[in-house]
Amino acid sequence: GTRYDLLGPLGNGWRTPEVEADVMLVAGGVGVAPLIFLADRLRSARPRPYVRALFGGATQDALVCWTEFAARCEEFTAVTEDGSAGEQGLVTDVLGPEIERSRPDMVYACGPDAMLAVVARICARAEVACQVSMEQWMGCGVGACLGCAIPATAGGYVRVCAEGPVFRAEEIDWERMVGP
Repeated sequence: GTRYDLLGPLGNGWRTPEVEADVMLVAGGVGVAPLIFLADRLRSARPRPYVRALFGGATQDALVCWTEFAARCEEFTAVTEDGSAGEQGLVTDVLGPEIERSRPDMVYACGPDAMLAVVARICARAEVACQVSMEQWMGCGVGACLGCAIPATAGGYVRVCAEGPVFRAEEIDWERMVGP
């Protein structure tokens, strides 16, 4: 019975393929949430893309909703740092070889900033398009407070609530964001 005031949707979402495509979803931890919704959207798209997914976390317990995520994808790989589920290592360790194997048309990613920076660098080297959903704290949600601003490659900053939360990976200045 609790009432909440909500403002949304805010900003810009995922840009999905309009032609037949092969896509890869890369989730880190709770970054899986927007990718589950994206996977649902892709499943109902026409033409329907072929969807592969990588989901990484520290342990199996960190892979929240992993069976729900896996059910929405044609191929799914879990990756845990401790090896308690799927492959052992970081999700970014698996991404490079997976891109070489499957050569997706687009990579969609959401997770910690450091993970997204590595995903962006891997995709840039492989010349694969990549979109990232940024998870910044948003104060006002309308771009006025600048609390969610992140560094842009064009100089200055972009507001996650207004210009994002989804960006083309090359729009973010990853070095200023997380370091080299």
